[in-house]
Amino acid sequence: MPENNEIISKLPPQNLEAEIALLGALMIDKDAIIKVADIINEEDFYKEAHGKIYAAMRELFARNEPIDILSLSNRLEEKKQLEKEEEEERLRKEKEKEAKERLELIKREEKARKR
Repeated sequence: MPENNEIISKLPPQNLEAEIALLGALMIDKDAIIKVADIINEEDFYKEAHGKIYAAMRELFARNEPIDILSLSNRLEEKKQLEKEEEEERLRKEKEKEAKERLELIKREEKARKR
């Protein structure tokens, strides 16, 4: 049986929260894909589902389609990649996060206008 140090040394670097944050940022900032498309590839994601979502985002961008929850869901369904419950759940969470962040932005803008 391998020792703990052996197991740890075999794990690739990973940060699932960073992957989720990147995917969320790409849905919020429509120009963000331009900044990362040449740097980040589908294979760079530790979690395969995240890589598939990112690949679909790049495809939408290449087709000049919006990178939003509806377009992304449709693209993944077209590619038969939205069958996993996990991907659907991830998209739902990203949509909720995007809505919360937009609401916070609106609140800050309203507060700034009142000053």
